[in-house]
Amino acid sequence: MQFFAVVRHSERADGAFAYINGQRWAHTADSKTWPVDPPLSEEGHTAAKDIAMKIKEFAATANSTLKTVVVTSPYCRCVQTAAPIAQALRARMLVDCQIGEVYGPQVMGVDEPANAVKPIGSMLADVPDFEKRLLSSRIVGTWPAWPEDLKRARQRFAMRFLTYL
Repeated sequence: MQFFAVVRHSERADGAFAYINGQRWAHTADSKTWPVDPPLSEEGHTAAKDIAMKIKEFAATANSTLKTVVVTSPYCRCVQTAAPIAQALRARMLVDCQIGEVYGPQVMGVDEPANAVKPIGSMLADVPDFEKRLLSSRIVGTWPAWPEDLKRARQRFAMRFLTYL
C-alpha cells in the first residue's frame, strides 16, 4: 500500500512561549544571522519525534513496503521536523527549494534577506542521532524570485505539490 502525508513543521523557536537551550531564540546570535529561519523550539523537537513515531506506526499498520522519501522545505524548522520522520522511516530526505515561505515582503520584511536559510548541515546538528546518509546529496528546485506575493507563492506550492503525487 502507498500513502502520502503532509506534515507542517513543529513549534518554531521564535514563538511567544518558545525556548531553545533554555533561552529565547530572539536573544541569540543565530537569530541575528538567520532572522527569517528560526529552528525548532525545545517543544518543537519533542513534537517532531512524536509525530515521527506516529507516522512510523501508521506505515507499519498499513503494510507499506514501498520506497519512502521525505520531502522538506529548506527552512530550518522544516528540515528539523522532517529529519526525525526520515530517521524513523529509514527514508531518504530530499530538500526542495520550491516548497517554503512566501519569498517576499509579506513574510520576510521590506528587503530581501541576505541569509534566507542556514546551511543544511548546521540545521541537522541539533537533531540528535540523525544519520547523514539519509540526506539526499543534492537540493532540488529553484529558489523563488524576490519579491514574491501570496498569490504567486500559492501557485508555486500547488504546482510543486502536484509533482510529488
